[in-house]
Amino acid sequence: GNTLLVVEHEESVMLAADNLIEIGPGRGELGGELVFHGPLDELHKAERSLTADYLLGRKEIAVPKKRRALKKGHEIRVVRATQNNLKKLDVSIPLGVFCCVTGVSGSGKSTLVHDVLYENLVRKKGDITENEPGRCKDVLGAEKLAQVVMVDQSPPSRTPRSTPAVYVGAYDFIRQLFAETPDAAAQQLGAGYFSFNSGIGRCGRCQGAGYEKVEMQFLSDLYVKCPECEGRRFRPEALRILWNGKSIHQVLEMTISEALGFLNSANVARLSKVESAPGPPSTVESRAASPAAKAASSLQILADVGLGYLRLGQPLNTLSGGESQRLKLVGHMLEGGTGHTLFILDEPTTGLHFDDIALLLVLFQRLVDKGHSLLVIEHNMEVIKCADWIVDLGPEAGDAGGMVVAQGTPEEVARVAGSHTGLFLSEKLSVISHQSSVGGRVAEISTDYRLLITDHSRSISIRGAREHNLKNLSVEIPRGKFVVVTGLSGSGKSTLAFDIVFAEGQRRFLDSMSTYARQFVDQMERPEVDHISG
Repeated sequence: GNTLLVVEHEESVMLAADNLIEIGPGRGELGGELVFHGPLDELHKAERSLTADYLLGRKEIAVPKKRRALKKGHEIRVVRATQNNLKKLDVSIPLGVFCCVTGVSGSGKSTLVHDVLYENLVRKKGDITENEPGRCKDVLGAEKLAQVVMVDQSPPSRTPRSTPAVYVGAYDFIRQLFAETPDAAAQQLGAGYFSFNSGIGRCGRCQGAGYEKVEMQFLSDLYVKCPECEGRRFRPEALRILWNGKSIHQVLEMTISEALGFLNSANVARLSKVESAPGPPSTVESRAASPAAKAASSLQILADVGLGYLRLGQPLNTLSGGESQRLKLVGHMLEGGTGHTLFILDEPTTGLHFDDIALLLVLFQRLVDKGHSLLVIEHNMEVIKCADWIVDLGPEAGDAGGMVVAQGTPEEVARVAGSHTGLFLSEKLSVISHQSSVGGRVAEISTDYRLLITDHSRSISIRGAREHNLKNLSVEIPRGKFVVVTGLSGSGKSTLAFDIVFAEGQRRFLDSMSTYARQFVDQMERPEVDHISG
């Protein structure tokens, strides 16, 4: 009898919904409109819906025409890993390719990649982290890597001082453009004058931040617009200097896509003047490499990965997790010259639409084409089907996981009986599986799942209880019945009834109360159990 409102990009969740609301049609300034609102069977009527395009098959993320071949000996080997639920795991992670680690939740993916592989590799490279390395006999092949980078979804900067233009280096060239204007040259103002982090042209009150931080003592800090510069970051005299009719603040207010058009048109006009200028070709070429062209080049890659709607001066601490992750990857691509890097990402598709995933995959392939290695923990089939190599862990979660179920290309994994990943991959890739009927099996799973939901509506369902002496116990307790729990003294009866059922019931009831009311109640600890419903 409740109502469920979910913000989601996962195809199976959208297809199971009774009603869809889509906001769009684009990103940033191009979004914010109601594109579709109605039941799923009316989605085909939505003309500007990107979601409809992918759900109805009008658009799709294509499988690469060719998988990259593995090079013999070009790999990282994990030897006998025993951290958490890993069962003396021996596994090879190929280098120079796009590799996915897959498996059901709780199968050991994060343990293998974060705790064992990453923590041991950074110690071998000399970049010691605060965490203890995961238990294993050894991790071999670290000498093949120049560096190991964990790219998470945390903001690249936690202050309003860093912006996309600063992060990719484009702002250095933009400052140079303003320093070359006749007004700036007459006043002998260099590029440093137009820096909002250190230049003397910045606002004296907010020191170029555009905002003032108000410390709230017991709450998060607040950032309010500077009353002196009104968020423009610069002094009035700096704002009076124009390049191509725009002040430095107006340029920072442009989106990346707008700035690209602005910079490219200015560069075209400059090139036409250069071509008509006398002089040898070498001189012409050097004059053609303008700061505008260099700034546009730095910003172009941001537009390529779908971040063209961000403003040049937008504080990085306002970005979403997906935006932050893509920006970090772009930063690493622009650095260049750092040698062979292993990039590790944990579910980078969180919060991303089909169309965003398509752009993210282009970025992944570009990283690998530049000679780097990519290791991604992922559940999204659109990403998994595009990988060069898959390491599938399982077969189940917890103690029933921690083993390698399948390794190989997506097509090879799709044929492995017993692999949950292979089951759904076979449907995506239209591969005939060793399982008797893939379509039937998927339908069977869907049916069982819906029956399970119906059963749960009449019972309390406990899965994977490990509190005290309970050994991964799964049990259904029917509601509306007189139920007796029996067994020898010390067998676990009270643990099941009080430490699990009662404690979870109390915890959920307290969640519905206000924070103020909760402080007066002694709340029981969360029981050691995978899942309780009903």
